[in-house]
Amino acid sequence: DLLQSRGTSYVAYTHGNDRWGNYQDVRLPSQVYRTSNNLCLEGTVLFASLMEGIGMIPVIVLRPGHAYIGWLDPDGPVVFKGGRFFFLETTAIARHDFDAALMFAAEDFERNRGGFESPLASPDYEVMILAELRKEGYKPQSDPEE
Repeated sequence: DLLQSRGTSYVAYTHGNDRWGNYQDVRLPSQVYRTSNNLCLEGTVLFASLMEGIGMIPVIVLRPGHAYIGWLDPDGPVVFKGGRFFFLETTAIARHDFDAALMFAAEDFERNRGGFESPLASPDYEVMILAELRKEGYKPQSDPEE
């Protein structure tokens, strides 16, 4: 609700092109929060940061060309890796309600898995659980402007 009330929206833009293809510069969550637009990965990382800050267990879903957020929840409709999850399409929050954004992400997850009970169908599709990354020693990046 907070991000939606601020007018936060998805913006697809490419910063440049090199011999490997187009690329995008990804900003830190604090930088994204100060603006009203974000790339899918930026919005996902912002959501993950906010969720982690209030004690939730966020996950970042990466697939070729896209990213969205999820979180571990005992009431989640999606069973994966022994847990239950909700997924949210962060690019949809500016134009759609919360339930629609949940549905878009759940449908994407199901489509790319070949069904809710299946393992991931594609090696290019990854679900990163932040709590597991923290145990492996990954730490949040500080904002150089602070």
